[in-house]
Amino acid sequence: RGGGSGGAGGGGVPGRYVVLGILVLSVAGILALALSAPWSESRRAPVQQTPSGGDDPSSAPPSAARLEGTSSPQQAGPPAAASPGADPLRGLAEGEGAELVAAATALRGRLRLERSLLEATLTRLLDPALGAETRARLAFVLGTLDAPGVEATLLASLNRFGDDAAYLRAALLALGAQQEPADRDDVFDMGDRPHGVSGPGGLGITIRRELASAAVKAALLRHLGHASESARYAAARALDASAASAVVRDGLRAALLHEEIDAVAARVAEPLGRWAASAPAGTERSAVLDLLLTQALQGDLDETRFRLEKDLGRIRLPEAGYDRLLDATGTGATPAVRLFAIT
Repeated sequence: RGGGSGGAGGGGVPGRYVVLGILVLSVAGILALALSAPWSESRRAPVQQTPSGGDDPSSAPPSAARLEGTSSPQQAGPPAAASPGADPLRGLAEGEGAELVAAATALRGRLRLERSLLEATLTRLLDPALGAETRARLAFVLGTLDAPGVEATLLASLNRFGDDAAYLRAALLALGAQQEPADRDDVFDMGDRPHGVSGPGGLGITIRRELASAAVKAALLRHLGHASESARYAAARALDASAASAVVRDGLRAALLHEEIDAVAARVAEPLGRWAASAPAGTERSAVLDLLLTQALQGDLDETRFRLEKDLGRIRLPEAGYDRLLDATGTGATPAVRLFAIT
C-alpha cells in the first residue's frame, strides 16, 4: 500500500497467503462439521425416543383398565348391549358378591323395560331345568317388580318347587319385597338396611310392602304354619307391613299362639304390636294386647320382648295388663322378664 511496484510486490505476496490460509481453514471447518453430523445425530437419537412408561400408550405397560377391557371414567360411554345370543340370566347364575348385585340390577332394568323378556323369564322360573340357586336368585329379582304376571308366577312356583327349602324361603320373601320406586333398579344390596333381608347368593332386598292381593296374603298366612322354621320366618317377614288387614291380623294371632321359636315369634308379634299401638280401643285391640303380653312374659322369648318393648311402652294398657306386669316384677320371673315388665 505504501510505495511503488516493488513495495507493492513485496507486501502483496504475504497478504495473498493470509487470505488463502483463511479460505482453507474455513473449508476444512465446514467439511469437519459435515462429516461429524451423522455421528452426533446417532448419539442424540436415543434421547428422541419415547421412554418406556411414558405417554405413548403403545410403549407403556397395559393398565388395569385395559386388561379388564374398560376405558377411563372420562371416556366411559353407555354400557354395551348384551349380545343377541347371550343368556340374560348368565350373570345372575354365575355372579358372586358385587358382580351378582350388578347382574341383578341390570336384569331388573331389562325386565322392567322389555315385556317380551319378562314373559320369557317368568316362564323360565317355572322350568325345572333352571338351576335351583339361579331360580332362587331370580325370584328375588322378580319380587321387586310391580309387573303383570309376577305374583301369579311366584305363587305357582311355591307349589312346584316348595320342597326346596332355600327356594321356598326366597320366594316367600320375594312376595313381600318393596317395589317402589319402580324405576330404581339398584335395590339388591339392602340386606343390612332397616327392613332389609339377605337371600340367595348374598342378594339383599327390602321387605316393606302392604300387600293388596288376597291370594298372596292367603299363601303367606298358610306358610305361617309350615313345618320349616325358615318358611315361617319368611312368611312373617313378608306380612310385616300388612297388619292393617283384619285377615292378616287373625292369621298372625293364630300363628303366635303356637309359635315356639323366638326368632319367628318376634316377627309374627311385631306387626301386631305396631297395629295395637295406633288402633282405637276395642275388643280386638284388647285381645291382641293380651296375647302379646302372654308371649312377652315367657322366659325364653328375648327377641320377642325386644321387638314389642317400644310399642307396648307407648300404649295405655287395660288394668288387667298392668296387673300382669306387676306380677312379672316378682322374684319368680327371670331377670329378662322382670326388666321388661319394669320398662
